[in-house]
Amino acid sequence: MINPSSLTPLKQAFNQTRHLAQGVSQVPSPATGKSQGQSTAHVVRAARLEDLSNIATLLSESFYPADGLTSWFSPLLRLGIYQDLRGRITTSAKHLCLVAFQGDPSPQPGRQSLAGTVEVTLRSLTPWQGSLSKYPYISNLAVKGEFRRQGIAQHLLLTCARSVQEWGYQDLYLHVLEDNQAARQLYAKAGYQQERSDPTWTAYLLRQPQRLLFRKRLK
Repeated sequence: MINPSSLTPLKQAFNQTRHLAQGVSQVPSPATGKSQGQSTAHVVRAARLEDLSNIATLLSESFYPADGLTSWFSPLLRLGIYQDLRGRITTSAKHLCLVAFQGDPSPQPGRQSLAGTVEVTLRSLTPWQGSLSKYPYISNLAVKGEFRRQGIAQHLLLTCARSVQEWGYQDLYLHVLEDNQAARQLYAKAGYQQERSDPTWTAYLLRQPQRLLFRKRLK
């Protein structure tokens, strides 16, 4: 007989997979500020195809920790993330995936370590909005554990905002779960304000946290 408690990691992985697919911005732990004695030297640039494997690993480790039964599905999760991201990068005109690297900005192999990533694209804020009602939207922000609290998340968000302004937009949106206090503090510090709550049927039926829509007005 299967112990019901052993299914908890699988349930958590299912919920996290759904949130990532929906573009909900999740921040596993605070990623702002500066830790004493740590360097803040890092470089942010657009992701390249050769970065995708490392990005997929970072997202998988950040949002789907390989704990218990979940570890069995980690390779499939990474592959799915890789394929989805590759499709977005190669086919979407208004899409940008950014990566942050820690260390020497030289292109020599092994001199840099992937520290964080984020995506910004045009998408409808609700399922019933048409293709003409799309707005710049941030998703999949993740910073590797050892590089948190060094300002990398803020740098990524600032670069997204600058890129969106170059696209000709003045507003930037994202969703975050209401119980993710680390993410809410991060975005509030970056100038985002809550617009509304977007209830879903899964939130009511499965008693899960609501999705909150945040907006930043760009100057």
